[in-house]
Amino acid sequence: KTFPAIPFPHDTDAVNDEKIESMRALFGAEGYAFYFISLERIYRTKNGQLDVSTKEKRAGLVMKIGVSDDRFLEMLNMSFEMGLFDRKSFDTKGLMTSRGIKRRRAQKKRVRHGK
Repeated sequence: KTFPAIPFPHDTDAVNDEKIESMRALFGAEGYAFYFISLERIYRTKNGQLDVSTKEKRAGLVMKIGVSDDRFLEMLNMSFEMGLFDRKSFDTKGLMTSRGIKRRRAQKKRVRHGK
């Protein structure tokens, strides 16, 4: 089930962010697509985390990015090394998320509900 989109910050100069530049240097445009398509999917979930614990659960995301499952896992592991996503959440629960995602979702929820 998907939930109403919660906007996430995508700076007009995101391509110049050091971490994103590194993903692009290592993986080309696939690295850029990996990051932003993953964010879009994560922000559509109820709790700001996406289950990618099995090949079957990540198949749609992998297809949307346009890479093989092995390539996806390679990019995912590098994104953990760079601090783009939270390795502990993945290692313990198979989830893609980050502290920043959770913080921004909580802020948006407070604003939507007037708290």
